Amino acid sequence: MSFRWEEYLALAKELSHKGGEAAERSAISRAYYAAYNIASRHRGSKKAMATRSGSHQAVWEALTQSGNRNSRKAGNQGMNVLEFRQRADYHDQVPGLTQMMVSSVRMAEEILRQLSV
Repeated sequence: MSFRWEEYLALAKELSHKGGEAAERSAISRAYYAAYNIASRHRGSKKAMATRSGSHQAVWEALTQSGNRNSRKAGNQGMNVLEFRQRADYHDQVPGLTQMMVSSVRMAEEILRQLSV
């Protein structure tokens, strides 16, 4: 049975209500990986070729170059969530972390909606 990546988004929502910096950082990461794994399996990203920027960047870029409006929007939002996830995962200090978490969860929800159409 395949893992349902939507469960990561549900976990991100739970973590977003827990409070504390570790939970907020984890919520951003889980929201991102829910969106990324759904996006990487979407038909609009099938032509993604890993570059020096990595496979994650390639998936979002493939979607932004899609002929489908929803896919393009999902790709742009995915780039934003990728940036937030990288800050949350790798930086010791992240100004605006709470707002970044709220935005990440919201954008991940939107990405899943746009790619399910």
